[in-house]
Amino acid sequence: MVVVCAVCTAIPAIVRVATAHRVAANERMATHTSVLSVLNLPFDPKDPGAVEHTFRACVREETIGGRTYWYGLKEPAIGVVAFPVQGPGFWGPIHGIAAVAESEFAVVGLSFTRHEETPGLGGRIDEPWFTAQFRGVRLDPFSPTPLVRLVPQGGRVRPNDVDAITGATETSRKIQSLFDADMRQALLVLKDSGQ
Repeated sequence: MVVVCAVCTAIPAIVRVATAHRVAANERMATHTSVLSVLNLPFDPKDPGAVEHTFRACVREETIGGRTYWYGLKEPAIGVVAFPVQGPGFWGPIHGIAAVAESEFAVVGLSFTRHEETPGLGGRIDEPWFTAQFRGVRLDPFSPTPLVRLVPQGGRVRPNDVDAITGATETSRKIQSLFDADMRQALLVLKDSGQ
């Protein structure tokens, strides 16, 4: 019994160690693909070599206050900065990457890269129709009001209103909280850094 337990424990540990490099490379590729996407830089997502080449040629990476920021170096991303955002979701953490124009903090792109929301309901946060509606929304990190307001579909009245996902009230609230907490913090750090 001891031998069987030792073998069954050792096999997953060996596999993990043997694949750690590949897992890290895949995670890096996914991050670079998301960054290029939110910066609206053209690239071929099916060619890993092209993704890495485009990323190195078009993006400058910098860590400020413990957070990574990616600055666009070529059109149409000059004057645009991307950064990771995260917050609690309804069922688990939500991770994403946001890009804003440095001069006015208007959203240029948004991508949710990892979440555990309910498929078909809250899981729709990664659908293009949902993330596209954030584009152009100006974020004021110094205002005490919400950075964005997720409102029932068709209920937009303010410039920072976006349509919530019908049937996913809690996920929509969590997205609004993500903006008000982590996104606000990222913008304040960016503003304080003088970048």
